[in-house]
Amino acid sequence: MGRPIGPKKVHRYSVEFKLTAVKLSGMPGVQVQTVAPALDIHPFMLSRWRKDVRDGVLRGRARRVEVGPRREIKRLQALEREHAMLKEENELLKNGHGPGRSTPVLFRTKTEIFAFIDRQRGGFPLKRMCALHGVTRVGYYAWRHRDESARREQDRGLLSRIRTLFETSRGTYGSPRIHQALRAAGTRVSQRRVERLMREAGLRARAVKLYRRIPGLHGFFTSIPNRQLDRLATGPDQVWVGDITYVKVGGAWRYLAVVMDRYSRRILGWSLGPNKDARLTLAALNHAVAHRHPRPGVILHSDRAVALR
Repeated sequence: MGRPIGPKKVHRYSVEFKLTAVKLSGMPGVQVQTVAPALDIHPFMLSRWRKDVRDGVLRGRARRVEVGPRREIKRLQALEREHAMLKEENELLKNGHGPGRSTPVLFRTKTEIFAFIDRQRGGFPLKRMCALHGVTRVGYYAWRHRDESARREQDRGLLSRIRTLFETSRGTYGSPRIHQALRAAGTRVSQRRVERLMREAGLRARAVKLYRRIPGLHGFFTSIPNRQLDRLATGPDQVWVGDITYVKVGGAWRYLAVVMDRYSRRILGWSLGPNKDARLTLAALNHAVAHRHPRPGVILHSDRAVALR
């Protein structure tokens, strides 16, 4: 479809309308982002009008604000309060993930819920936390003022021994190995009880990183001599270095491959992509070659990343 022929229609707003919009945006607790959609104008346009009023360019008397826009502003303010409440509840649920967890902790008893609420009480309202977890404030206060049971006192002593074993193992022991160590020391306890106490205390064992041997990788690196790069770089385009990092672009993580001149420390080529592979690094290298056109004999040094092979 071709472009329409003729002058482009531009909607012009009266000075009275502009001043009224600025007056609405200056009401207590109102933001420009909430007034602009209510008046069907762009926020940047309203910001420009506000600047013109401050600079004295836009002068006059604003008309009396009608009931309709006031109701719209109040509705938007209510939506903002609801959004803030949902955001606060989301933060509360995120705190329930526990250290090192990607999924929220599933509370099995009301005692666990009350204990979690008691730990988070300083940052969130008690009424909202109780409603979010399906308990009452009366139940919470009854739990808090209840005398400690004999089993709970035993749990505190048992948790102290569990923490000692966990710290001695440098955080590598999970509930099965902690249970074995307790049984070996003469403490009679079930593994499910150890699991519960470690879960409540946020003790989670670290996973050991697995090393996978790549065939031919050692021979590939030993076939290339190790040279002193600082002594070789006496001018530009003699020694290049490359590396890969990751950056957040548009809310998503992307890998960035960069080639830099060792002498001048100038970025010669780069490549951005969703995957860390040989295609990404070759694109950065080809970019540098096309940009500099180096002579034969340039040394390219990089770390031992698999994607650079």
